[in-house]
Amino acid sequence: MTGFVRQLRDTVVGDSGDPAHLALALSRPGPSSVTRTDHQWAAALEAALDAGGDVSWSLHVATDRWITTVVDPPAERFHGRRIARRPPMDLLDRDWLPDQN
Repeated sequence: MTGFVRQLRDTVVGDSGDPAHLALALSRPGPSSVTRTDHQWAAALEAALDAGGDVSWSLHVATDRWITTVVDPPAERFHGRRIARRPPMDLLDRDWLPDQN
């Protein structure tokens, strides 16, 4: 799996050498709290991605009710007020399609 993630990183960066950010999410059932297994994923991804030049990355756990950050994105590239603090279900308007008829 880490080989695939390195390949993804190299594809995103390409030959341009421009700074890039990979936002990765583990989708799993269960509670949205970060588990020991999530930390193991983070450690494996860190070993695979940190030798990748000017590429930052973050890791999130996505459950059926919430998205929790395991590895924060770099603070110099992201502004805290632009990150949603509410559950994704609260942010979605599921009635927009029926209203179009």
